[in-house]
Amino acid sequence: MGALLGASVTWWSSPVRYLRSRRRNRHLVGTWYECHYTFRQGQLILGRATLTIRPGFRNALKVVAEQHETHPDGAVTDLSYAGSLHREGQLVLTLSGRSHDETLVMRYLERLPSNPAPVPGIWLCRDHDGLPAAGVSALSRRELTDEQAHEALTSGGAAPGALRISLREATAAP
Repeated sequence: MGALLGASVTWWSSPVRYLRSRRRNRHLVGTWYECHYTFRQGQLILGRATLTIRPGFRNALKVVAEQHETHPDGAVTDLSYAGSLHREGQLVLTLSGRSHDETLVMRYLERLPSNPAPVPGIWLCRDHDGLPAAGVSALSRRELTDEQAHEALTSGGAAPGALRISLREATAAP
């Protein structure tokens, strides 16, 4: 009898964890709007994405990010990512490109569910020129105007921009 009970633990523990996770993460589920600074052809630009967060099965939240941008030079960027969100004292999103080979990592402070202010964070991946880069990011429940996005990305004294890492520049230093 004890062996049967022990064997059944793995069967019923996953649904229990799933239901507990759904309740605990309810305030994160839904559509979020992300803005960030990145580089395109050496120019600093404001990037945007729409993130859809939904419950996953094994205590994770599933994330789909869609980035559709028209750049000042007229080029259009359509990028799609899928991945998960988990907690490490902060919200950590790990996303992989759906149609391109890229991994994107984003970290955000976790605010109280009742706080409607944009959530500050950082991103790390490649910029539109294919170079490793990192920068500030902000998540919001509502779409932000360019001015609101700039304010969210520079609040707290942060410089408006992104850090670009070039191997040519790194190896050129004496």
